[in-house]
Amino acid sequence: MYRALRPGGRFVLTYCDGKAGEEGEELHERIEREFIPLANKMGFESVILKRGPVIRSFHTVALVGYKG
Repeated sequence: MYRALRPGGRFVLTYCDGKAGEEGEELHERIEREFIPLANKMGFESVILKRGPVIRSFHTVALVGYKG
């Protein structure tokens, strides 16, 4: 985590947001409302959610941020 906090660092947080056919809208909303603004305040740029493949019937999502 220390490297992520230094300039030039990055973080990647992966999680499962539900089974195929169901989406964790509540989780997405909370991440967009709380976590992304907090990461921006900590100096991270380009903080985005990237939807990954469906693995074993579960959606995968990655939250990625870079520190300039």
